[in-house]
Amino acid sequence: MKVAVLGSGNVAIQLLSVFKKQPQIIISQWYSRSPLTPPTELNEIEIIHQLEQLAPADVYLLALTDTALSSLSNYFQKK
Repeated sequence: MKVAVLGSGNVAIQLLSVFKKQPQIIISQWYSRSPLTPPTELNEIEIIHQLEQLAPADVYLLALTDTALSSLSNYFQKK
């Protein structure tokens, strides 16, 4: 299963770390609005900073603040 994670806070990082250990989960992309330095174990994940760069995935996991979630929902409604 391909998973894209949107968010760069502690919840997103913890989920990415757990997903990375699961062989049946492929983390396709990691979206962050701003540049970040990922933990070493997450270096291999493609990090994007623009929603237009999102590739198709089976699941989009939204690990965002309420404010960011509301603006992001507008993007997905247009798709």
